[in-house]
Amino acid sequence: MRLKEDRIILENMAVPALRGKPPYEPPVTPEDLEAFFTGSPLTRHFFSKDRPELYNLSYPREALVTFDPKTADEKIESVTYLSYGSDLFRELLAALPKVDTIPDTQARVIRIAARGEKESTAYFCKPAASSLVEIMDFQQLSVMIRGKNDLRPLTAQDLSEIESTLRSRVETAMEREREALESYEAGKLRNLRAECRQVLDDLVAIEMEKRWAILKSETDAGLYEAGTVLRRLLRERRDRVPALLEAATVDVEQYVLPPEVVAKYAGMREDFLDGSKGPLVRRTDNLLQSIRLLIDKTAEPRQMPSLETIVYGMV
Repeated sequence: MRLKEDRIILENMAVPALRGKPPYEPPVTPEDLEAFFTGSPLTRHFFSKDRPELYNLSYPREALVTFDPKTADEKIESVTYLSYGSDLFRELLAALPKVDTIPDTQARVIRIAARGEKESTAYFCKPAASSLVEIMDFQQLSVMIRGKNDLRPLTAQDLSEIESTLRSRVETAMEREREALESYEAGKLRNLRAECRQVLDDLVAIEMEKRWAILKSETDAGLYEAGTVLRRLLRERRDRVPALLEAATVDVEQYVLPPEVVAKYAGMREDFLDGSKGPLVRRTDNLLQSIRLLIDKTAEPRQMPSLETIVYGMV
């Protein structure tokens, strides 16, 4: 499933202490989530305390919510569980204002999301004593938001640098995926061609057994008889041999039939040999179709997908 742009923490923002744990563990605790949403200047006014572990939420929809999983289990009929990755969680993130709606002198912590074929999210701030800093986990994000007075406002130049950083990161990841896909397709094509060679060897061995008696030396039979039979099949354009020969990239003059393939059909009755050719021809049709589709696909020009970056102000 494609990651939604409004996830608050992507894989690269997982809490370090949780890395290596099973993937179903969220990278933030319910306590951290509660502290963040009820403490952030951008979202705290949406929450009013109802009673222990319960809040009245006014926006983006009215609901009685809890961050506590035990309370959610006990009151499943009347309470909405605001958990990491839930629909309500995403709605709250989507409600954050974009940077272009916040005066340039006010944005101190920003969340930037890249939308496109590959999506990513990152968080940045600028502490008073340093240059731009990327926030790597939820705990650090909470600390930065609570200590906003120690952060400098982000300028237009800062935002441009942040957008460039995330765009470069996503494009690099997309390029790696493209290279991996090309490598996979090249390997798949090699395997299909190798299968075509196997089918070609079987067809030649069957025809040898039907037309000539196997010589005592199977190696000699392979070296001499195979070439003769292959030329005959090629000349008569039988059993898809011309297409198989091309797909398998076989040189007729250098063709050698492996002795084990010759031995596989040695001494077989003619009716068995004839019956063996049908499945091989059908397999050939499937292989040739797969090769044609794969070659057409790899021949298509590959363009870098469009990428949109959106910056949200959090503090």
